[in-house]
Amino acid sequence: MAYLELNGAILSGDYPYVSDTTSAAGTCVTEGLTTYDILAAPGFTAVDATPSALRTALLNQPVKVSMKIKEDFIFYSSGVYDGDGDSDDDDCEDTTAEELDGEFLAIGFGVEEGLKYIIVRGQWGETWGEQGYARVYFEDEEDDDYNGGVCGIYLDNLVATV
Repeated sequence: MAYLELNGAILSGDYPYVSDTTSAAGTCVTEGLTTYDILAAPGFTAVDATPSALRTALLNQPVKVSMKIKEDFIFYSSGVYDGDGDSDDDDCEDTTAEELDGEFLAIGFGVEEGLKYIIVRGQWGETWGEQGYARVYFEDEEDDDYNGGVCGIYLDNLVATV
């Protein structure tokens, strides 16, 4: 954490696309490639991209979830994270699956002072967040602003199959 505080985080925007063949800057050409909404590896099953599907899956086992990582989430320390931090990062209210750049293990959910949340295990060790965990705001499908959840947390989830 001290390194991040002194030097800042490395973001995907710090490394723009450069062709491996020509070394020219630009955008990755994906025309003609086959794309998949969700590609599940053998031994895993995709969870539907809805709050109710995630909640149901969490009743049975931990779930691999993906999120768009904002700078304020890297420096998260406590409370229920809602993706509307004070940083100058883009708002992640309308995150798309293509913007997901972090994976976490969701282990449960709860409620604090009327705010529903999902508990996720971070990837930065016990000194990050609440002893290595974060509570991410859990939107119900009935909410008017449901757009894949906070920073896209409902968009790309997997459970292990045995």
